[in-house]
Amino acid sequence: VASKPISIALLANFGDSGLERVNFEVYSSDEDNQAEVIHCQGYAEITKKVMALTHNLDELKTRMCHGELTSKVVYDKFSAMGLHYGPSFRGIETLFQGDFEVLAKVKLSKLADNTDFILHPAIMDNALQASIGLNLEKSDQDTPRLPFALDSVHIHDRCDSQIWVGVRLAKGYSPSDSLFKLDIE
Repeated sequence: VASKPISIALLANFGDSGLERVNFEVYSSDEDNQAEVIHCQGYAEITKKVMALTHNLDELKTRMCHGELTSKVVYDKFSAMGLHYGPSFRGIETLFQGDFEVLAKVKLSKLADNTDFILHPAIMDNALQASIGLNLEKSDQDTPRLPFALDSVHIHDRCDSQIWVGVRLAKGYSPSDSLFKLDIE
């Protein structure tokens, strides 16, 4: 990995669809601006507001039959894997483990400003971090399994600075798979 700075650009294109859909690409260029490398592409769409999903928290907790982990245990495990999160990104307060699913209480750090966000990036990152609970019981899990693709995100309303996040393996996947999908709510 080169230790030189690179420029990253975001290209947004509304196309023929008006303001309801925007296509985007995140790309970088080499030093001579000769070659572009696309890192991510997709689209964002504004749709009709639908009713947000609600769940019974007590009922969800009863499914978490493999124990509760404190914030310290979770972030010590991340540190052992070589992932050292700063204070703004240590939002998991507690994590309950179930069969191929976890339930985490996530709180935005007081260092982070939530005024300009519908879904704060730190909250989204903490939701992804909660997936570690699917693998903590595996003693051979010394390297992180990092997300690299996102199928879709549905935002129903502004997220509070404290939320509960449920993470489970998508149907048809197992934690022992080399590649698997997660459903995060």
